[in-house]
Amino acid sequence: MRTLAKLIFLAPLALACPPPAFAQSTASPDAAVAGPSTTTGTTTADRETYVQTTRDDLSAWRGKLDAFAANAKGSASEAGSAADRALHSAWTEFQVASDHLESVGADGWSVAKSSYEKASEDLSAAWRKVRPEQL
Repeated sequence: MRTLAKLIFLAPLALACPPPAFAQSTASPDAAVAGPSTTTGTTTADRETYVQTTRDDLSAWRGKLDAFAANAKGSASEAGSAADRALHSAWTEFQVASDHLESVGADGWSVAKSSYEKASEDLSAAWRKVRPEQL
């Protein structure tokens, strides 16, 4: 029963995350928690730099969450806890916001950037609830 509960929680993460061999960055997961620094301009070069930083953040978070999933040992209630579900939801929103940031044009840049930053903050908060000692 515990294994089934873990699979129910971890399967969506595993399907959404490619294996670490496909990661795009070697950035430390701890460096990615706060998200990329805010850019002052909205030139194409600024946006490209910011998007690359978000890719690094996404890769770092993917590594943290993969490690968390691999080390998940505990009861079925732990695998299905509200905090775990919130973490999964925050991760999904973070991925969506990151993808949107890469595809948005200059007109929607500021809204997409704000959405990404909020998703990054929400993911950090969800992570602190699940793993307060590892931020």
